[in-house]
Amino acid sequence: AAERERAARLGDRGAAAASPEADALAALQGEERERRAALADRQARRIEAEKALVEAQAALREAETALERLREAMAGDELTIDGEGRVAPLDGAAAPPSGPAGDPAESDADLRRRVETLRGRLRWLGRVNPEAAEEYEQIRVRHEELTVQIADMEGAERRMLAAEAELAALIQERFATTCRRVDAEFQRYFQLMFRGGSARLRLSDEEDPEASGLEMEAQPPGKRVEDLAMLSGGERSLTAIALLFALLEVRPAPFCVLDEVDAALDEANVGRFVGALKALAERTQFVVITHNRRTIEQADSIYGITMGEDSVSRVLSVRLADLELDD
Repeated sequence: AAERERAARLGDRGAAAASPEADALAALQGEERERRAALADRQARRIEAEKALVEAQAALREAETALERLREAMAGDELTIDGEGRVAPLDGAAAPPSGPAGDPAESDADLRRRVETLRGRLRWLGRVNPEAAEEYEQIRVRHEELTVQIADMEGAERRMLAAEAELAALIQERFATTCRRVDAEFQRYFQLMFRGGSARLRLSDEEDPEASGLEMEAQPPGKRVEDLAMLSGGERSLTAIALLFALLEVRPAPFCVLDEVDAALDEANVGRFVGALKALAERTQFVVITHNRRTIEQADSIYGITMGEDSVSRVLSVRLADLELDD
């Protein structure tokens, strides 16, 4: 117990000795906290002041812009602001009209309302685009170019439609004319081949010639035929030859190949076929593949294939005009 009492007395003396230093440290720490708080407060006020300065500068620029627009608008109306801040006419301009009783204050009020109206219109217009004139010029030029191109395209379309209608009318006219000519020549060759009879070509749909087909009617002499299938093989061959020769008569071709067209014809019909063929040969060169002797006799040149003893095929050609044949 005595030891504990002595230790307590020593602790009290140490605490008493250290008390002034602790108080000084605490005071310094408090002063530091106050200075830091004051510094933070000053920095915050500085930031707020800089923001206010930026906003004020922006407001000043807007006010200067609005004032310049107002001055331009007032100059257009021949108005200005005098030294006392009142709206007044420019030098040499007519004075603003006075009120009903000639009161200048009434005129100032009217002018102020007019100024406020102009300010409202300026605010409604907003900021001016300095490149608007250049953009407008570019758009105007582009619009004129497109307008000219559209007009050209519309004109080209009208010309094409007119040409199409003209071409369609010309085709229809040429087709009808050709059909009539072929029909006339077909009738002539049919009567030549059959020594009589009647035949004709007609359109299946005369109201729409472009989509119409051709129908053939053939009536050999002494027969009543309602369908071409009722004709014999020789009669069908002669009818086809008459149509072919009619087409060559209307529109001659440089050359024509006939393959065994006379195979189903008798001697008399072959004679009429060869006679018509010789007449057409003056304008068209014919290559005729045939085994008929009478047809071969009318040829200018004969080409044949033969096989010799060596079993090799050979081409033989003979020009009858070069041969000296006895009558």
